[in-house]
Amino acid sequence: MSYPQPDTTVCRVAGSVDLVTAPVLAGKLSEAVHDGRPHVVIDLSAVDSMGLHVVFEALGSCDINGHLAVVVDPRSAVITRPDITALGEVIDIHHDL
Repeated sequence: MSYPQPDTTVCRVAGSVDLVTAPVLAGKLSEAVHDGRPHVVIDLSAVDSMGLHVVFEALGSCDINGHLAVVVDPRSAVITRPDITALGEVIDIHHDL
């Protein structure tokens, strides 16, 4: 995690995200959402589509307070899935940081 502004947390997720690593990642994302900073950016541009699905499922179960933005690779097919598209109604999805 990094803190480019006093009110912003940026989480960069890279590497393999699967059913084994997802709970650890979900815990870190929950920490970021509840750390008192009103803006959270989760950079998923280095995560493949399977990883995006796991992360978005974890976010769907978070109590999202404040403002949350997610950065994803625009070439990822997972962002057009209906369940992911519905999540876009709750959080902002961007294609670059």
